[in-house]
Amino acid sequence: MQTRWESLKSRATTHGAAITARSSYSRACFKKRKNSASLSWLTAQTLMISTTTGPAEASAELGIGHPLAEAGFGKREIRILAKHLGLANWNAPAAACLASRIPCDTALDEKSLALVSSAEDFLCGLGFPECRVRKLGTLAKIEVGTHHLAILWEKRETVNERLRTLGFKSVAIDLAGYQQGAMNNLICKPSGLDS
Repeated sequence: MQTRWESLKSRATTHGAAITARSSYSRACFKKRKNSASLSWLTAQTLMISTTTGPAEASAELGIGHPLAEAGFGKREIRILAKHLGLANWNAPAAACLASRIPCDTALDEKSLALVSSAEDFLCGLGFPECRVRKLGTLAKIEVGTHHLAILWEKRETVNERLRTLGFKSVAIDLAGYQQGAMNNLICKPSGLDS
């Protein structure tokens, strides 16, 4: 583990970027830290890390490095390291990257990702631990477990008001409920291709 840690520090220094673990704690695992013994050598720019194919290939096209994977860290080792560093979410359940809430062929920016994150945090705080807010332009499409749909409907006015305050123009509830990979159902073709 120590060798991997040294390799990770070397790679992150080379990249000069913060590391966000995409797998188990995509929102807040590795954040800039003040303690020089941990991650103080990282800057605020985000570097997505993936140990899976697909996202790794896409990020390679953008010139994004994968220091955790390159240093030999898998999901288990990332959790061990996070626990060792005292990160509160070291054992958080797996969560998909926030970018998965935005349709393909849509530009990703910090504002959109923060909007989705804030909306999901709000819903979690209301008692919906299994939820997604899909950002479809200015529309927030909410997905919760089907067993929570009636409760969400009861809280719809509060939810609508808060999500509009955050920046969404309209809010919808997906009656099919939460579905992993729901954005994959939107068929996307590379820009500029006509069929």
